Amino acid sequence: MKEILDKYLLPHLGIKPEDRISKAHNLCKMLKKYILAANNEISMDDKDHYMNKRLKMSGDLLADLLRLNLKVLIGDLLYNFQRIVKRGKFPSIKVIIRDKLLTQRIYSSMASFTQPILEGSARLKLPKGQT
Repeated sequence: MKEILDKYLLPHLGIKPEDRISKAHNLCKMLKKYILAANNEISMDDKDHYMNKRLKMSGDLLADLLRLNLKVLIGDLLYNFQRIVKRGKFPSIKVIIRDKLLTQRIYSSMASFTQPILEGSARLKLPKGQT
């Protein structure tokens, strides 16, 4: 049971036994806020309101873009390798890797201003003219 608490309950606060105190403090804060909101002593937070959204900066978006495209490149590499090995050949690196796959995908995303959609990511769309 202690291992489950350490690894799976609020793992962003730490996964060591000495991190249990901070986890307990955070749980108490959440419980206190829930009780106060249930008794109408404080107003409930609107998590969908723009003030409560987190903007992703360009570095974060580029990191997501690179991470997603590297996964695609690795998947393509594995597929090509397995396909060539099934034919009974020993492939060279030049044959396995498609030259411009990563470059073209990143250029395309940046040119069309599309970003990869990753789990748990929330983006704020600003009205036109605002940066």
